[in-house]
Amino acid sequence: PRRCPSASSSPCAGGYFETAGGVFSPLSETATNFDLARTLGAARWLLVAPDRLGVLHDATSTLRAMAALGRSPDLLLLSAPAVPDASTGSNAGELRRLGLTMPILELGRDQPQALLALLDAPVVTAAE
Repeated sequence: PRRCPSASSSPCAGGYFETAGGVFSPLSETATNFDLARTLGAARWLLVAPDRLGVLHDATSTLRAMAALGRSPDLLLLSAPAVPDASTGSNAGELRRLGLTMPILELGRDQPQALLALLDAPVVTAAE
């Protein structure tokens, strides 16, 4: 997939959607971000969480809730917070020690090129 140009008539193989709030933040009285993402079918899901204190609980509880509803993200991205704390930089390893098997990437603060490279990377499935 590639990013769709904002003002172009050329066809686009895919696009990216970013939602506001958390996975279960409401979009309406009856729908959440999770519901919206699920309608995208085989789309690649990226869960972003801050690389700071509290992320071990937040990420594992969100991932368990998503799995219980039948769809987990393909990747967890830990984003460096504006103000690092004692856990910043060590949370990915802690999540792996807690048994998280999905890919976990860490993204430094203000590194848009790294994020764009990630979004342009080919999708790799378990069958490949």
